[in-house]
Amino acid sequence: MGKKELKRGLVVDREAQMIGVYLFEDGKTYRGIPRGKVLKKTKINAGDYVWGEVVDPNTFAIEEVEERKNLLIRPKVANVDRVIIVETLKMPEFNNYLLDNMLVVYEYFKVEPVIVFNKIDLLNEEEKKELERWIAFTGMRATTFSR
Repeated sequence: MGKKELKRGLVVDREAQMIGVYLFEDGKTYRGIPRGKVLKKTKINAGDYVWGEVVDPNTFAIEEVEERKNLLIRPKVANVDRVIIVETLKMPEFNNYLLDNMLVVYEYFKVEPVIVFNKIDLLNEEEKKELERWIAFTGMRATTFSR
């Protein structure tokens, strides 16, 4: 009996014991079931790349989990390249302390932040100019949005 050929997938959903695995080969999402040492030793998160085999039309047996490049804790997700941070500017008032903390965490994990500032229509002209200066000064990818 030959060695089985494992297929690569991406964990796209994780809710309690339910794991959704997107299989690149056929473009279908399966219910993932960890097996062997993966079951005993590995916590699987959304964003993890996994190797395994299709065992029936709806089930993918997970045999291996690739090493992660990063892991965010809230929400628990792995291998993130970019995050979109939505910040309100008024009602409630903008809190740069929270934004600064998020930016430090994403910098540490080498995740590119994109900031979307919401409720720009509630700012006066001077506040809008101040925001534009801040965006230019920081060099962050940022945009504004209003209803």
